[in-house]
Amino acid sequence: MNEAPIKELHSVRFRNKGYTGKKLLPADQEYAFLNFLIRSLGENVFLISTRLGLDIYYLSQHSQTSFIAKNVWLFQSEGDAEGRSFNYEERSGTAVLDFFDKAVESLSGHPQLFLSCCKRIIARFNDLGIKTPLNQMLYTCFDNQINRLITEDRVPFSSKIERLRNEREQPFLKANDAMQRLLQAFASRDSIN
Repeated sequence: MNEAPIKELHSVRFRNKGYTGKKLLPADQEYAFLNFLIRSLGENVFLISTRLGLDIYYLSQHSQTSFIAKNVWLFQSEGDAEGRSFNYEERSGTAVLDFFDKAVESLSGHPQLFLSCCKRIIARFNDLGIKTPLNQMLYTCFDNQINRLITEDRVPFSSKIERLRNEREQPFLKANDAMQRLLQAFASRDSIN
């Protein structure tokens, strides 16, 4: 993997102020917002929404956080937008992948939430595939962390997660020659730091 995609990697994470347990966007608006971002920023956009918040990953030469923050409000349902405020934080470059790693690891300490997030992430990769450099990076990062946590027996629901991966991951995610090359190249990420 060349350094350009990692240098162009950005993320923005939206969170409710306080824990409300309510998603920032309804499911139909989540897909509408993702489609809007793909049309606006290009195909290298990945969005994942959980009850903890909304994470958006993208490749761009420049930060698009301001653009994304201004437009997320358009996709909230009318009743949800009133009186709600968000915190958001952005990251760039290898900090995005490091934070993604830490987020997966910290979620493993909350088994039910971790299992739920794994289901959502696997479903999103199944929907989007791993055709883009961004999805390849994120899938590799996610897969490496899950494999490491399972190997170290640090995931209470490891058998459920393995079963979920075997049942739900599409064949292109399980066996792909390009993925092996990507895994090797991904290991060079640490040398970029």
